[in-house]
Amino acid sequence: MCAPQYNTCELSDRVLVFDIMSDDWETATILNSVTATEADDEMPASVSLENSSIKRSLEETEEPQLKRIKTSTEKQDMKSFEMTAQYESGNQNESGNFQECEQAENEIQELACEQAENKQIGSPSSQELPGEKSASPYPPSSIQRRDPLRQHKIYIHSLWLSVQSTYFRSLLHSSGMKETHDAEVHIKIPESEENAHLNLLEAMYHGDILNDKTVDELLAVLELADKYDVKFVFKICKYILQKNATTFGISTKIMHVIKVKHNMNDVEDLAETLQLVLARAFSPLDQNWQSKKFANLSEPSLKYLLSSNDLIVVSENTVFHALMHWIEQNAVDPGSLEETNDLLSVVRFKLITIDYLYNVIKNHPIATKMPQFNQLFLDGMIYHAIPSEQKKMLREQPVQRKKSEGKVFVHTYLLNKERFYGLNEKLVANLHLEAFWACGYKMSIILIKAENNRYYYPHLTIHNLNLESLIPLKCLVVETKTSSSNLQEETFTLFSCRKKFTLPISPKDFNTLQTCTLHVAVAPL
Repeated sequence: MCAPQYNTCELSDRVLVFDIMSDDWETATILNSVTATEADDEMPASVSLENSSIKRSLEETEEPQLKRIKTSTEKQDMKSFEMTAQYESGNQNESGNFQECEQAENEIQELACEQAENKQIGSPSSQELPGEKSASPYPPSSIQRRDPLRQHKIYIHSLWLSVQSTYFRSLLHSSGMKETHDAEVHIKIPESEENAHLNLLEAMYHGDILNDKTVDELLAVLELADKYDVKFVFKICKYILQKNATTFGISTKIMHVIKVKHNMNDVEDLAETLQLVLARAFSPLDQNWQSKKFANLSEPSLKYLLSSNDLIVVSENTVFHALMHWIEQNAVDPGSLEETNDLLSVVRFKLITIDYLYNVIKNHPIATKMPQFNQLFLDGMIYHAIPSEQKKMLREQPVQRKKSEGKVFVHTYLLNKERFYGLNEKLVANLHLEAFWACGYKMSIILIKAENNRYYYPHLTIHNLNLESLIPLKCLVVETKTSSSNLQEETFTLFSCRKKFTLPISPKDFNTLQTCTLHVAVAPL
């Protein structure tokens, strides 16, 4: 009903005025207030100079300019005293005494006014001498004017705004302040929020104007809608942002506003959309958790990512390892986390392999200091201790994450001729390739030369195993990515930490092919 009447005076009952202020106007207001208070605090010090005993002690240390002012004051006081004494002794006639005393009083009053003017800011007599420091800790440039830069006067319907917003309902009707009675209501806003306020107010009449706004403009309106409790506009912004959240960059920007900058309520539907985009950006996690993009995630984004059922990951062990990596990269002190912090709960401990729980997590230097660790670790160990038939009877089953349609190759090596031949152009005996992480364990490939010196065979090696390690895995090393080859089962221990693959690699082939690519796939058994 009111939409066609937006900003028209015929049916409106109020005028809402946006006073556009400089972005630092609130700080400038505080500085002005502090400076005024300091000026008032200086007054008792000037009055205390009338005390002669204090005056004598201060004259030895004060600046020459202040001495000159005080000397002049003392002379006028002495003159006044002498005139008053003459009047009381009767040395002059009554009318003459009266005139002289009146003249002395006038001179004293003029001197007092002159001193008061010298105290004012900007007075020539109050300028600092060379080498003197300002009495105020704030430079004159920091004290800004508080007048609006410009104004926007908009005709509004107070009832329409009150229906949509509890803030405007209170401001225009029930606050008891002058705004409840004034026909012209003023709201001071910083210049950086000018367009957002104008868009918000128009959207309260015409919600479709937000359809063509950019993501940044929508987020600015969303913040104000949350601030002023404009639920209708808030829902419109969420709906449009859900449609626009198609890339990782946009999703993290929205997540920053709704969960980092503000911990907004009623945004879970929008957060679920962002969660899906994050899961797609980092799937499979086995290949992406070491990226700089992952390390730069905010804590809310990390929580939504690692909590997602749509996140593709070969092993839940990797989720735990990725979380520990993020904590290290962001220098998070696990001991400083509050007891209510649920960051560790994003890991599904019941899906972590029993060997990883026992070999790695039990004594992990970071995880053991985090809230809820003992309970989560115990839940994982108990789940693995329950017989398979009894696990099926549990009311709360662990939710499996999304599986990849094909094999996930956790690491890829690019080999060339230079890696096989040393400086003397002779084949090296063994070739140690760089390490990688899979299923939470550190691994690497070693190419060992066969006895006939014609071929190299890849060996998958697991590092840093302890005496009690027993790690069952499925693994595969191939030259080209293929889904037909089956992963081979192997159990790794401290004394059997290497698995040989029958994949002959001939250095002679590099004379024609120049390069060879090895792909490694590892999965829990």
